[in-house]
Amino acid sequence: MKLNVPWIRDDFAVNLGLPMHIKNPLLNKSLYMYNRDKSILYYYTNNVIEYLCSVKLHKDTYIKHLNNGTYYLGKYKFTRELDSKVKVFKEMSLSEVVLMLDKDRKKQIKKIK
Repeated sequence: MKLNVPWIRDDFAVNLGLPMHIKNPLLNKSLYMYNRDKSILYYYTNNVIEYLCSVKLHKDTYIKHLNNGTYYLGKYKFTRELDSKVKVFKEMSLSEVVLMLDKDRKKQIKKIK
């Protein structure tokens, strides 16, 4: 499958561990991004590949957190289905999610130093 995102170069996708012919079924399903207790839904998409490329998240990292039920950056939970506990639908745009994750990554780096 060729990425249908004109502004993403193919080599960028490969560097994120996204081969052009993706056979992993976890990448061909829906993605829901919540806070830790799943009371807030930040983002939802059917295009996991575009999401991973946009937020610069390696597919192995995404799959690890999805399968293990762990929290990305200690804050975000990924699932493949909508949870009934959701109280707040943030309806963030992808660019807003990118900015939010970039800010949280910088905070994580400062904690490590």
